[in-house]
Amino acid sequence: MKNNVLGLKERDVYLDIAKAIGILMIIYAHVALSGVLYTTFYAFDIPLFFLLAGMTFNNKKHDKFGTWVGHKAKRFLLPYLVYSFVTFAWWAWVEVPLSGTLGGAGKTIFDSFIQIFLAQGSQGFMTHNLALWFIPCLFVAEVIYYFVNKLSVCTKIFVSIAFALLGWAINILGQTHLWLVDLPWSVEVAFSAQLFILIGDLLGSGDGRQKIREHILKFKKPYLISIPFACVALYFISELNINTSAMIDTFAYEQMRVSMGSNALGNPLLFYFNALLGVGIVFVISVLLEGFVKKRAENGTSLLLWFGVHSYGLMAVHFPVKRRAVGFIADLFRTSANYVSYDFWYSFLAFVVTLIFTVVIVIVSESFTQAIAIKEFSD
Repeated sequence: MKNNVLGLKERDVYLDIAKAIGILMIIYAHVALSGVLYTTFYAFDIPLFFLLAGMTFNNKKHDKFGTWVGHKAKRFLLPYLVYSFVTFAWWAWVEVPLSGTLGGAGKTIFDSFIQIFLAQGSQGFMTHNLALWFIPCLFVAEVIYYFVNKLSVCTKIFVSIAFALLGWAINILGQTHLWLVDLPWSVEVAFSAQLFILIGDLLGSGDGRQKIREHILKFKKPYLISIPFACVALYFISELNINTSAMIDTFAYEQMRVSMGSNALGNPLLFYFNALLGVGIVFVISVLLEGFVKKRAENGTSLLLWFGVHSYGLMAVHFPVKRRAVGFIADLFRTSANYVSYDFWYSFLAFVVTLIFTVVIVIVSESFTQAIAIKEFSD
């Protein structure tokens, strides 16, 4: 895939690589519903994207809030609606007749259609394409941070921590008062995300992105040695968070994973620490791969860079595709879709099939109109 138009000299390519790794983790964790990778990826895949959004957060190009929010709405909400309507039509006219059931929280097709505008990321909502919850949630999170960012650094830190605690509290209270937990556009998750956006903003401000690159390259060998140990720690902290959440966060405990989409974070201290550990691992890997990826991109053949630049499109399309891919593998091997999702080799095969067809659909859809090409994080 050609990448010669991406302006590599002006890009922090390691951020694109981080997005590529992140979207691959998200797709895999949506296909495979058990295992070490499933549990570990859920611990930090969405926090990674929120932190990356903070690293590229920029409201200086638009002095007035109205201009800035209109710019963001065009970049996020317009593509969200287009992808929502298209995937909803596919689900309602193809998948529902094939399966004979609506699934999820919708009792009728109309109920499910209304969920497009609620954009709630919890299980049971947005049956047609659950992964789309992230796009309006990120929009809300950035709108909140627009105002947080006007404060002094110390005040920003205090307010972001307060928002994170509020998001966690809404989830805990919501487990006994259900009306609190499922807010439109996953506002409660946008609260929880403020700390990640702040950290990303602080890391990426000024020449921060370059300093991160230089630091990792300077200590390349120690980081390489530490990666396996950090990955093991990431998994065991994930398990610790889940197994100690029975009295704190019953959803995380029952599902055997944390889920930022459902705002089920378990122990907040363990969640944020572990998420940042996972993000750190991805950053190290991304910086170490940057030189290789750049060389490949200069020849016009960097698939990993393409995944990063088109990560939003991949996120918007993959969920309906994975349902058909899992069903295809189940039919091919004469087993159940549920078994495919819980077996490592079957689920990995379904992941590969999902990825191939998702890439094809993104290429075809974006070739028709750039209006549905959900833009990268930078302004």
